[in-house]
Amino acid sequence: MNRAFGFGIGSLIVGIGLYVAMGLLALHVYDGEPRPGWLNALFLVATALVAVGLLAMVNRAVEISRGRR
Repeated sequence: MNRAFGFGIGSLIVGIGLYVAMGLLALHVYDGEPRPGWLNALFLVATALVAVGLLAMVNRAVEISRGRR
């Protein structure tokens, strides 16, 4: 497996895991209360990790596809 593709998969998994963990924390601890700023920042980090992971995997897939033509 290519290093960039492995990075993409890892980033995607970490981002989804962080997003789920922060969602559970927001639902159970801050139910009905305004969320603190650090929790909102972690949601943005998780979203960025998922986006970077997807972009890295798509980039590698396009490189492989162009190489086979």
